[in-house]
Parts: sequence; C-alpha cells; structure tokens
Amino acid sequence: MQLDTLRPALGPDLPNPWGPQGVSRAIHRFVLRLIELGGTLVIANRGGELVRTAADFYEMSGDIGDPKCVPSAPWMDFATSGENHAVVRCWGMLAFGLIDLAVPINASPDSPEFEHALDKALQALHYATWTVVARNLECKVDEVLEIPVSFRMDACGAHDSSEESVSYRGGGADDDPFWLLQPEHSTVNTRAKEVESTATAQ
Repeated sequence: MQLDTLRPALGPDLPNPWGPQGVSRAIHRFVLRLIELGGTLVIANRGGELVRTAADFYEMSGDIGDPKCVPSAPWMDFATSGENHAVVRCWGMLAFGLIDLAVPINASPDSPEFEHALDKALQALHYATWTVVARNLECKVDEVLEIPVSFRMDACGAHDSSEESVSYRGGGADDDPFWLLQPEHSTVNTRAKEVESTATAQ
C-alpha cells in the first residue's frame, strides 16, 4: 500500500497505518515473525535504504501488541544534512504517507558545543517524528509542537518528561525535501506531566 499516494487523496480520512488493524502494524508484526524464524537484517527502503540488524530492529519495536506502541523509528534513518551540517533530519516518514522532518543544529561543526547541540536536536526530532506518526497527521505551516527539554523515548512515546519544554514551529519551502521545525522559546510543559500522570493512573 502506497501511503504517500493515498494520503493526498484521502487526507485526514486515511486510516491510521499504526491502528490495531493498520497496514504498518501488520507489516511490522510480519517482520518480527521473520526475525523469530531466523532473519538477520531489515532493510528500510523508504528510510534511505537503511540496514538494521535483526537484534536492533527487535529491541526498538517495543510491545507491538500494545495499541499505544508505534515503533516507527526502526523504519527511519536520522542524520545531519545541508551545508555545514545545518540540520538533523529523518528519512522514512514517506513510508507512512508523511513528510520527513528536520530540526536545526544550533552550533557549527567546529564548535565545542556541536555534539551537545546535535544530541538535543536529534532528541527533539525523535519526539516530533513519533508524535506526528502516532497522530497520523502531517505538520502544518506555523503549527507549534511543544517538546520537553528532557525525556526518555521508546516505541510507546515519551516518558519522564521535564516540566520545561521548547516550542518548535513548522515551516519550509514547497521544494524542501523535509519540513523544518524551528525552536522558538521555552515554556512550562504542564500538559506533558498531566498526560503522563493520567497514563500512570490508568
């Protein structure tokens, strides 16, 4: 199923590929079964032809039987891109009928702050890609995503989120190969805490 051609036609009515009976969840289950039968490698052809070992893919998959689990990351590649490694971006969102995302790295490669800035940008990108895939809707122009400053990420989303967050605003030119999320300012992320508290209570 070519989700990248179906989504423009169906828009918000495209069934969630990671729903309980979704095509992405079914394919993921199939790949996990092949690994259990002795498969050694997984090639994500929409993720820049990324090759993952079976062990890495399995570890990143979480509990595929949990509806809250959306293991999209094993199908995607993440790397720096652009002149002077200006952004960190993903390849592979197209597999779910979505546009790839990128986050700027707020330091030059020759700066001692580059590694730290890269880690923060990559962390924000992981959060954003999981959020967009899980909700099954593309980022819109000027849409703002609130991303916690610190958190622990797995296939079921973010955990142990900090109260402070950074606002990232979506945008980009029509010919860009990705949607750029620009950081704006920090806020107190009380909503993230409420969501985690509710999930824990349940």
